[in-house]
Amino acid sequence: MKRSLLILLTVLCLKGFSQTSILVTNITNTASPAAMVANQIIANTTTFNATSTNDIDIKNTGSVTNVYKVKRYDVVKNTGAEPRFCFASQCYATAQMVSLQSITLTAGQSASEVQGTFQIITADLDETVAVGYSYIKYSVINTANANDSLQFSIKYNAPAGFNELNANGLSGFELFPNRASDATVLKVSS
Repeated sequence: MKRSLLILLTVLCLKGFSQTSILVTNITNTASPAAMVANQIIANTTTFNATSTNDIDIKNTGSVTNVYKVKRYDVVKNTGAEPRFCFASQCYATAQMVSLQSITLTAGQSASEVQGTFQIITADLDETVAVGYSYIKYSVINTANANDSLQFSIKYNAPAGFNELNANGLSGFELFPNRASDATVLKVSS
């Protein structure tokens, strides 16, 4: 019994720490492309009535051929901003959140090595009304295994000193008085 439990725990741990088959590289600045880690944030500044573009290459680092799709999440979208993306020979308007087309990459192959236009991820944001803060996330997903995915974000015009609240940032909170009738105070320690 103990041996079976140990084997099960080992398999679960290995599954939990397994590596993704996806390498994502920011190639916007072709002079110095930068490999990205999971959940990395790209900071961009936009201007009024202009398009900000980021070019992202993906590579299959697995040992077998994989098929990938891209999904966009608009976490915060500035009023009038229009996020779009192109991938696998197709461009998608603001309303389209998931790529309809997928790209097939053999082991070790990058999207930039595939013939045709817009094989890489081209993430655009148009500022049409006024410049403001937008926070857009993208996920590259292996269609055969949704757990094999990698997510990155692009923050546009983030205010200086802006930090996301994370679970490790809170050290405690208090709610008082207990049995409040008209008002309650929430004290947060971070």
